[in-house]
Amino acid sequence: MIAGAMWFNSGILLFADAETDFRGTVPADSHTVLSKHYGASPGGASSVFILSEPGNRHVSEFHRCEEVLASIPPEDSTLERMREAVEKSLIDTGDEEVDFVALYSVKDRQYSLYRTTGTMLQEVVGYDCEGPAAPLGHRLMHDRYTAARSMDTLDLTHVLSIATETLDVIKATYPACGQCSEMIVMYANGHLSEVQHAVNESPQKQKTALTAVRRT
Repeated sequence: MIAGAMWFNSGILLFADAETDFRGTVPADSHTVLSKHYGASPGGASSVFILSEPGNRHVSEFHRCEEVLASIPPEDSTLERMREAVEKSLIDTGDEEVDFVALYSVKDRQYSLYRTTGTMLQEVVGYDCEGPAAPLGHRLMHDRYTAARSMDTLDLTHVLSIATETLDVIKATYPACGQCSEMIVMYANGHLSEVQHAVNESPQKQKTALTAVRRT
């Protein structure tokens, strides 16, 4: 239904809604977030793929991208090489689904965020959201994100608050929206937090998620 990503002062927060299992609880494995380290960890390259629509039509495609990225020697894993590898592995399905990809290059010691457009990766600076609920997502996120950036207060606490509150409103507005939220952080050094799953984004849940993504 929706996936989003926001740059902040020390990394990128990526998030999406996801379905709960038949008991209404958080699934054991992520449905929308695919994350992977390559080579030595810490110290290796890393990637995150975020799906914006239900059905997981692109999961196998993104797993293929991960396999290709894993085959790149560390000394050759520049951002450009990694981006080209992903683009060559994508398939133009014509379904117009747009997803997010974050890549960290151990060779360049840099990271970047992209949105998929067919078989191309388009760089994203700032924030973006995609999926059927994206128009509402933009309205909810734009002013808060822009204000925080202008005041240089874009820390993890701030973007996590924007993400959780945006997901809360979208869940209340769209019955078809998945009732689980999934979030992950790619830090500037390539470290990936564990994927955080939550069904109810209460203040306490937000605090727990913030603590978890900082700790892992």
